[in-house]
Amino acid sequence: MTKIEFINSTNIPESLVEAVINQFGGWDNFVTSSQDVSNYGIDGGYGRFVYHVDTVRFAHDNLEAIIRLAKQWAEQLGEDGAYSFIAGFNPDYSADEIAEAIYTHSIDDDAWNDDFINVMNSLAWFAAEEVCRAYADLMENAS
Repeated sequence: MTKIEFINSTNIPESLVEAVINQFGGWDNFVTSSQDVSNYGIDGGYGRFVYHVDTVRFAHDNLEAIIRLAKQWAEQLGEDGAYSFIAGFNPDYSADEIAEAIYTHSIDDDAWNDDFINVMNSLAWFAAEEVCRAYADLMENAS
């Protein structure tokens, strides 16, 4: 499967798929890592999804597409909305606290607070895992 075929076969926003692939260091690195990420999660350290400086920047730069993907999942699962769905990633945060962490802090702040870092990191990992899972599922179904 080519990158274009993958992008065209998923309902994940195209810009987010491209961004995740780029964050992995390109198509070949993405393909090599996607099954492991799908099976074990992204927190094992893949691509540029390791350090907060990278994950926070990734989430900031792709926030609109990530929120769109979270809304899709929230609708499928009957959640109250994207922020309620995202709050399920970390039970320490309510939906309101998720929104507050995202929208009251800035990537340009001199120092990021822990809430901003944790939420943005979770968003980056969510995006990466979903794109990897979509690719792994397609490859499994193609076999």
